[in-house]
Amino acid sequence: MKKERNNCTIRSFLVSLIQGILNRFKYLFYREPDKTNRWVVLNYLTLFFLLITSCKNTQKIYSIGGIYVLDVEQGQKKLVTKNLTEFKSNIRYIKLETSTNCLIGNTINNVYVEDNKIFIRDNEPFLKVFDSNTGKYLYNIGRKGQGPGELPYLGHIDMNVEEKIIILGWGKILKYNFSGKYLKDIALPTLPASDSTDIIYHNVVMLDKNLYSVGAYTTSDHQINAAIIFDEQSNIINTLKSYDDYIQHHTIKTFSPIDQTGFYYKSIDRIHFFRGLCDTVYEYNPSTRNFDPYFCFNFGKHRRSRYYDNVDKNNKDEISVQKLSENERFIFIDFRTIKASTEPFDDYFYRAGQVVEYVNNSVYALYDKETRIFYFLLQPVKGIRGLVNDIDNGLPFWPKYISSENEYVDYFQAFDFIEKANKIPNPDDSLKKFLESVDEEDNPIIIIAY
Repeated sequence: MKKERNNCTIRSFLVSLIQGILNRFKYLFYREPDKTNRWVVLNYLTLFFLLITSCKNTQKIYSIGGIYVLDVEQGQKKLVTKNLTEFKSNIRYIKLETSTNCLIGNTINNVYVEDNKIFIRDNEPFLKVFDSNTGKYLYNIGRKGQGPGELPYLGHIDMNVEEKIIILGWGKILKYNFSGKYLKDIALPTLPASDSTDIIYHNVVMLDKNLYSVGAYTTSDHQINAAIIFDEQSNIINTLKSYDDYIQHHTIKTFSPIDQTGFYYKSIDRIHFFRGLCDTVYEYNPSTRNFDPYFCFNFGKHRRSRYYDNVDKNNKDEISVQKLSENERFIFIDFRTIKASTEPFDDYFYRAGQVVEYVNNSVYALYDKETRIFYFLLQPVKGIRGLVNDIDNGLPFWPKYISSENEYVDYFQAFDFIEKANKIPNPDDSLKKFLESVDEEDNPIIIIAY
């Protein structure tokens, strides 16, 4: 990858990079008591650090060894609005059938659009499936219970579009085909005694037809494994090691799903893994059957806090990743901030059936892999994040899911769609007509840009 030269310094970035390298070596010191080995590593890194920080002529680095570097501190200075027509030229709205056997709850965890179907995960331990052209309810995948093909709760979902396979996870993996037929249970792997402080989670992803990966967490002071690759017989094939830890409370031990167990996402035919506590997004390498660094964030002054026990020590400028989606050219990022957003707005979510109001400081960002430009996005309409919908002058749009056909998928609860649509100054007649057909009690509205 080429490096673009300019006069600005990257010393702070390189210092952050060295800190990251030190963290990567840290787990060796937990397990390797040989002082000679420790001094060799530390002396090497110290020499490298001194050489780097002594350089006077520096470059602005967009990539290191082929790995994209997304500079969050610099990206936040590029506040722009972007039009949806820069990405897609058409848009369509889908009203889902609303009847007693297919009502969607107030919380929507995931929406997938594949194979002419819409798969929705709310708070039920199964998926609700609708026709992506008509919105007609088709069937459920999975069911609530404790027996074969049943789950008491649903913690995670993944799908292999090519094989038309879906897995649901909570303590075990249930495997179905796209038609909803239950195929088999798959047990999660068991870690060796040497890794006994780590606990397997249920955020499972399919790597291929018979290979999987799952995240891990710990409530101790050091996590050994970030991700575990295993087969259908629950044999561990490989592991991605962890290189950063939370500073735990001295008595109250807890964990964060995004920060410690991480999450997987897919872009076309590639599989990625990100662990929120760290700075690196990984990509699965089928030849080594493990994850390689793909791109990283240089958070700078916005680096994530690691304290669970002392809120006063947390970084008030922190910015962290909530969700990622991607296609061949663009990486779409949903950032959570404590106070770094320039456009905080009133928002709400549901917890145990109750409305919880709060000030939302989240912000969307966009990285163009072709131009290597990193943008933070301004709200097109106050209180509504996303891309400017210049196709039909509708609601700002954001690709919460990108299908295998490169369709962008957004969605709103019906009551939320109506409320936000009324803030739009000049919607097209086609959108006005659609809005007249929507009732507050309807199932969610699915929006597809193509």
